[in-house]
Order: sequence, then structure tokens, then C-alpha cells
Amino acid sequence: MIATILKSETAVRRAVQIIRAFTELESHNITSITDLKEMMQLQNKIIVAINNQIQELGIKQNREVKDILARINYLEKRFAIESDAKQPISKQQATQLQELVKKKCKNRKQMMKIWTDFKRHFAIKKYTNLQEKDFEAAILWISKL
Repeated sequence: MIATILKSETAVRRAVQIIRAFTELESHNITSITDLKEMMQLQNKIIVAINNQIQELGIKQNREVKDILARINYLEKRFAIESDAKQPISKQQATQLQELVKKKCKNRKQMMKIWTDFKRHFAIKKYTNLQEKDFEAAILWISKL
């Protein structure tokens, strides 16, 4: 039964040590100083066994906490990268694109053609949907017209 509750062989051995020490302690009748010394030694064994078990559990929990923190860190970095990559351009950036296109065009028909080609090139429905990561490429694309 103990083996099913405790996860490791070491934990089972330590639990057995503690149980044996308690059993031995209970069976002693203190009648002399020697008996008292033996009882103190048994108590010391119990304390050492319990301390070892606590340390082992603490080390295991530290490992688990470090593992969880590493996973959280990984997910935070991954989420931040993905969310940054999907950020649309700001209003100021959209205005910059508009001004560049206006400078390139002589009339409204040319402007409409540039925006149509622009949206097709960047696979977007509206130029304001351009992802922030593509902004520099968009500036270059317009400048090369």
C-alpha cells in the first residue's frame, strides 16, 4: 500500500525507516540512562529520516517549479512574437503610405491602380490591414514604383 502512495523507491525506503524507528521507540521502556540514550538515538534516526524525505520533496518541487517557469517563459516569448507579427500598422504608418502613394500619382486612376496592386502584392483587403512587420517592405515597394 505504501508503494502505491509513494512515488519512488527511495521514498518508500525512507518511509519504512521512519515506521521502524517509531515502532522501536514505542517498544522501549525507559528504566535507565542507557535506555534514555537509546531512545534519543532512535528519535535522532526519525528526525534524520524525516529531514531526508522533506529535502527530497523540496528538491523535486524545485525541479517542477523550474520546469513550469521555463514552460511559461517559452510560451510568453512565443505569444509575444506571434502577437507582434500580427499587429496591423499604426495610423501614422498608414498616413505615411498614403503620402508616398500620393507623391507617385498624377491622378486618381493611377492611385487606385497602385492601391489595387499593393493589396494584391501583400495579400490584404485594405492597406490599413498591412502587418507591422511588412511596413518597411511596403515603403520599399511603393518607392520602387
